[in-house]
Amino acid sequence: MAQIMLRRWPWLLHGGGVILFMMAGASEHGLAAIGLGHAGHEPPLAYLLALATFLLASAGVALAVMGPRLFRKVVVADRWLPHVPAAFREHHKAEDQS
Repeated sequence: MAQIMLRRWPWLLHGGGVILFMMAGASEHGLAAIGLGHAGHEPPLAYLLALATFLLASAGVALAVMGPRLFRKVVVADRWLPHVPAAFREHHKAEDQS
């Protein structure tokens, strides 16, 4: 059972991203249905729908395109290490060695 879930996991993430993107489209249609008139006189619902559209579309595209690769560790080039706090650097060196 665990093997089946591991094989389905990437597709679930991609599918979840598509669903989130579709929800963003529905939110956008709701925003368009409000029929905004004069600038500066929008109802608070318009701002809420705009925020929901942005967040859902961003998360949806990221999950749909990247899937499980979105959560992989990345390697930071040595030239950026002087900008990383020392405590953070030491913690991750110890974590990588174990």
